[in-house]
Amino acid sequence: MAITTHIPGMIPGATRRNVALGLLAVVLFPLTLVFALFYVPTVLATNRGGVGDALAGSPLVRVPGIGGPGVKTAAVAFVYLFVLVGVVFAALPSDAGSPDAGPSAPDTGAKGAVATADDDTASPERETLTATPTDGAGTEGTTGDGTATTPSEGPTTTEPTERRTPRTETATPAPTRTSTPTETAAPTPTPSPTPTPATTTEAPRGPSEGGEWTVTVTRVVDGDTLEVRFPNGETDTLRLLGVDTPETTLGRVSPDEFEGIPDTTGGRDWLYEWGERASQFATRELDGERVRIAVDPTADRRGGFGRLLVYVYVDGENFNARLLEEGYARLYESSFSQRGRFTDIEATAQRRNVGVWGYEGPDPTPTPDPTPTPGDAPDLPPLPPDGDYNCGDFDTHEQAQYVLERDPSDPHGLDGDDDGIACESLQ
Repeated sequence: MAITTHIPGMIPGATRRNVALGLLAVVLFPLTLVFALFYVPTVLATNRGGVGDALAGSPLVRVPGIGGPGVKTAAVAFVYLFVLVGVVFAALPSDAGSPDAGPSAPDTGAKGAVATADDDTASPERETLTATPTDGAGTEGTTGDGTATTPSEGPTTTEPTERRTPRTETATPAPTRTSTPTETAAPTPTPSPTPTPATTTEAPRGPSEGGEWTVTVTRVVDGDTLEVRFPNGETDTLRLLGVDTPETTLGRVSPDEFEGIPDTTGGRDWLYEWGERASQFATRELDGERVRIAVDPTADRRGGFGRLLVYVYVDGENFNARLLEEGYARLYESSFSQRGRFTDIEATAQRRNVGVWGYEGPDPTPTPDPTPTPGDAPDLPPLPPDGDYNCGDFDTHEQAQYVLERDPSDPHGLDGDDDGIACESLQ
């Protein structure tokens, strides 16, 4: 609604008048209210400038409630002024019935009027015909130009005929109300479903959530790596958290990771021997068994090769800690909650020269040599990052057979049917 409908005296289209009245309403009227309703009572209440004393001797003291200075006089004056302001505001003219409410219709003739169209429809064109009054009976007729004539008996006296020329009424053209067609939102096109790329079928992995399970060990890869099957049938590869057993491949042993073991042929042979012993120990204790495993909330869930990092519990005993106690493994430098305990266990084993920490000379305790292979050793492909060969890693059957005969325990699982022949598919 326009502001001109709220402020008395404003006329739509009269800009200067409306601006003046707007300033009066917005600035002068509030100042008047403040002065009348607050300033005057305050002066009377505080007798500022002796106004209250002067009022005591004036005829206004005859007004009920008005006396000398004081709070009572101020309160009564506030009420009177408030009523007076209300009366003045009520007396202000409104737009309804005001002679200034809008432009008057011009007089276009003695009996004509200008029809004003309303907002919705324009006044139709009207034609007014005035018949000439006659004496006696007769048939009233009209001429072609609309002049009414009446036949009379005897001498006919033709009187001036009041003639109203057909006219087109001048009407203020009503603004054509053009209904703006409602803009209909175009239907949102349904996006075509994005084709799902074909996924490569991968071997099932262990649960992505949870922290503790009972699983079945299906294979011992080496002393600190296992393959297991979960109750739901999924399989995964586990890495024992916080421990590291020596490698079971002679070319990959690292004497610098084991304190006190020299980087010599003797030292390497010693670590290789204890890598084999750790693998055999884990196979004896875990292979085919149902064990409880748990991840550590403070450690990474998976290692660099994607293996699940866990503690393994056999009959409630932590198997990771047992590898340290019996000298099959060293402490693996990583962050996990039991690191303090594992550090103490490793230190005790080193002090007592248990297991791998019992190295005393260049020659390790003799171990059964692998079955000799006639001829020169073939060139072998590089060992995969997880340290585990499979048949697909070899170019020839000779390479796979050499690896199997070097370690008949078949830690890589190259002889699936235990007939002594590795990777028969390569033959």
